[in-house]
Amino acid sequence: MKLVKRLTCAAILSTAAAAVAGPAAFTIDPAGSSITLSGSLAGFPINQQGPGSLTTTYSGTGLADLTATSIQFLDGSVVPAANSGSWQPQPGGVSGSSPANYGGQVALGILGTGRFAVRGLVVDASSAPISFSGTGFAANALTMNIDEGSADFQSLLATGTEDVSGSSGANTAPGNGTLTVAIGSSPSVGTATLTIPLAATVVTNVAGLGDATLNFNGQLRGTVTSIGGDTNFDKVVNISDFATLAANFNQPGTWLAGNFNGQGNVDISDFAILAANFNQTSPRAAVPEPVGLSLLVGATLAMCLRRR
Repeated sequence: MKLVKRLTCAAILSTAAAAVAGPAAFTIDPAGSSITLSGSLAGFPINQQGPGSLTTTYSGTGLADLTATSIQFLDGSVVPAANSGSWQPQPGGVSGSSPANYGGQVALGILGTGRFAVRGLVVDASSAPISFSGTGFAANALTMNIDEGSADFQSLLATGTEDVSGSSGANTAPGNGTLTVAIGSSPSVGTATLTIPLAATVVTNVAGLGDATLNFNGQLRGTVTSIGGDTNFDKVVNISDFATLAANFNQPGTWLAGNFNGQGNVDISDFAILAANFNQTSPRAAVPEPVGLSLLVGATLAMCLRRR
């Protein structure tokens, strides 16, 4: 009978949680998100057009599914590059300079200098679930994708614009990414900080010039803040968060496991925090929820905690 009750508890929680869990939306911090471009064009090394022309910052929003044991990067993130200056050529390969994310040039020998400017670059990252090791995870398990962007180029060989969207490259950064959670002075607020080292190579073809090998090296950093009870930082305290807390009750764990006060174990004090914020969003505001689901939470809570 005890086994049946345990299985019933787990089944109810996992089914309900899967229906309502959402991704965490990390706000990308430009101060900690800088990527440098290098590589080659038609076999010639890419050099900067001017100081800082091959390094820029990124902003936007990165999406990830968080559990107590893993992180998964999701398609749908929007992480645009800032303009690092005005670089040659203008859109369409027209002579002159205009704002661009990156500005590079290659020495083509007797054919002079070829120049290119990358504009409108928007990237994201995707992956299968990646297991945590402490606060770290294998950064080389994710892929960098270019969702939008174009390269305007000008040389004696060819002039024009090349669409670089749809390109992608595996992240080969040797270090770990990290996800750390800082708990505010009140145990009702937590801030998750995500740091991803990047070393990805994208290969594309530039009409009239040949293959371009583009190396992106740097890091992205983002944060998301939510209220106590929100284990996965999807900005709402709901049945998926309760399912996580119940699965880790009376065990050591982090905020992602339901330890909202940072006192070591997931215990009744953490449940009290979750209960106080249940059915609330961050920033705190009531979210209508069917009565049936609230009753389910109460009944399942009693069953699961008694079992423990």
